[in-house]
Amino acid sequence: MIINENKDLIYHIDCLVCIPKEYEHHAYIYEHNFKYVYILETNYKETINFIDFIRKNDVKEIILIDYRLEYEMITDRLADTTKISTILTFDLASLTNEYCITVHDAILNLYHSKKLCKIGVLDKNLYLLLKTQFEEVYLLYLDVPQTTKEGTKQEGIAILSDSGDAKHSYYNSLSAIRLLGKKVNVINQIDLVKGFNKEFGLEAKEFQTMKEMIAASEIALYINFCNSDNSVFFMCMDRGVPCIVGNNTLFEKDMPLKEMLQVKSDDNIDEIVEKVEEVSKNKAEILKQYEEYRKQYTKKSKESIENFLRNLEKQEIKNKDGNFVNQEMKQEHEIFASQDMKQKIENFANQEKKQEYEKMLTIGIPVYNVENYVAKCIDSVLSFKHKDIEILIVNDGSTDGSEEVCMQYVKKYPDLVRYIKQENHGLGNVRNVILKNAKGKYIASIDSDDVINKNFFEEAWEALEKNVDMVICDWLSIFSKEEKFPTPALDNTLQFESNYKKILYSTIMPSACNKIVKKELYEAIGLSFVEGLKFEDLGTNPVILSQLETIKYIEKPYYEYTIRQNSIMRTKVEYNMIDVLKILEERMNKYITKPYDKKEFMAYIFFWRVEESILNQLYSLDTEARKNMIDYMYANIFPILEQLYQDNEYVQAMITRIDEETKNYILERNKAILDKTLEKYLEEKIKTNTYKILTPALILYNYDNRK
Repeated sequence: MIINENKDLIYHIDCLVCIPKEYEHHAYIYEHNFKYVYILETNYKETINFIDFIRKNDVKEIILIDYRLEYEMITDRLADTTKISTILTFDLASLTNEYCITVHDAILNLYHSKKLCKIGVLDKNLYLLLKTQFEEVYLLYLDVPQTTKEGTKQEGIAILSDSGDAKHSYYNSLSAIRLLGKKVNVINQIDLVKGFNKEFGLEAKEFQTMKEMIAASEIALYINFCNSDNSVFFMCMDRGVPCIVGNNTLFEKDMPLKEMLQVKSDDNIDEIVEKVEEVSKNKAEILKQYEEYRKQYTKKSKESIENFLRNLEKQEIKNKDGNFVNQEMKQEHEIFASQDMKQKIENFANQEKKQEYEKMLTIGIPVYNVENYVAKCIDSVLSFKHKDIEILIVNDGSTDGSEEVCMQYVKKYPDLVRYIKQENHGLGNVRNVILKNAKGKYIASIDSDDVINKNFFEEAWEALEKNVDMVICDWLSIFSKEEKFPTPALDNTLQFESNYKKILYSTIMPSACNKIVKKELYEAIGLSFVEGLKFEDLGTNPVILSQLETIKYIEKPYYEYTIRQNSIMRTKVEYNMIDVLKILEERMNKYITKPYDKKEFMAYIFFWRVEESILNQLYSLDTEARKNMIDYMYANIFPILEQLYQDNEYVQAMITRIDEETKNYILERNKAILDKTLEKYLEEKIKTNTYKILTPALILYNYDNRK
């Protein structure tokens, strides 16, 4: 994804390549190899915007291409929080150029000052030189998107070199074509070239783009005195146009293509003529050899880039001497590394599979005893009219008139509305039925007693077409006609610079209903909703959020959430939150393979939910029920409680903001939890009516809404 027109998205990505604006024509190559590319206009304002972008999106690693003066500002401001590396695109011969020497020295200064943690090099000869001096230098083989042959008429010989570059054998190539009596195909024909062609009677055809020129040529020449841009070689060969090269390290010593396509001397015109004649005769065999070479190069390219990124991950947990801090940390790294590699392999396999979907969007509606509400819900969805959606209604064993209402819509819109009826299994099961049966690439879920504004889907559609992982909107909590309160999905009151964290740790994050999610995110890791428990989405959505990379946030309360006294959120919690938190922790350890700060995650995802949905319930129970719930809590989530209340600096920071009396109560009570004396402690507090009720507002925002 090219990040110059998509800055309105929220990103959750590990690695971002930053290329100067003047390299924009090569952005597709870096996009192909690294996926996310930021095109930087090298001026002060845009550099500040880039730094702000990295911080707000919590990007873990950035790769700077070559060197610009603005990189000094980037490394100064980000090196303490972000891993920064660079890729050098120039070759060893370029060091004869004063500008390239300056660039080379500037990059090495950044490396020596620890602002760059490693250097990637595209030229093999430059790599061999730098590797003798520095440890963290890596040779990279950049691949290019594979293209198909085009059915245009092919005549003439293309010259791919740059006529203005002294290292390119441009006029030797022109001379060889003149001796062959062939037409020459060129782009950017400067006056000197025009004069040469006129002087020697060369028939030249000029093209607007490299792609057009290659497609119309029978053979191409890319004969230079040193390595240069290898992407044009692949552009030719992929299209079935043999490309003759000069002093290039594309081929290993014994490769057949080396003998077939490479000239030994860049300035021997007679040899170039002979090579063109040989290639014309052996074109079929050359293209056959190239097929195998292409596969091997693509494999080598992936390995070189994975090695570059993987070795960067290793540095994160090493000390200044390059050693693992301790054995436990080493083992933890090895686990993460193996999981991460496994995930990369699985993700790659999924990309190669190219899953096809019948629809762009499935809108799922779970139904259970909502005959007075469901028509309004379905009507709100039907207000968005698009041929590429489906509405999937799952009736979970309703005993009222819900089915009759739903069937009216099935009969009226048979091509749009699908209906599944089943025995009652609970909301978690229904969400899984929707997930399994959805024909859409994306899934949205609307609870049957709520409504959705059609503008949500209209505004989201462009993001879906751009393959964004998730679209999310705010919601409107409706208690009555007079009481309506908007709740943001991106919580700007949380003290984070990262917008992703402001979504991940918001109070409405777990809800499945204000989100449109790519179905393959569930499929890629085999994730389903928790069944048989309330709060089924809390055990699922944090895991999904950890997997996604792009979020389109619509800052409008398009989801209207009706709060009824007998709804799932209003009923007695009992042991459900204990069970869900246990499942979430197990899933977190299993599925979340990217290194993250687990303490922070535990603090913001678990802390206030333990307070509101578990501990606050204990005060209203009788002695026996309270004892049973405390015993159940210790048996199932005591390790979680230890992670929350024992040296968790994020929880401590939240507690510190609370008033002194409440803070002391929490600290005293937490000690009782860890000592497993909570039952006795609460008996005394309840008896003397000195216990404290904590709310999410108080914990997260230091706003006391308990009165």
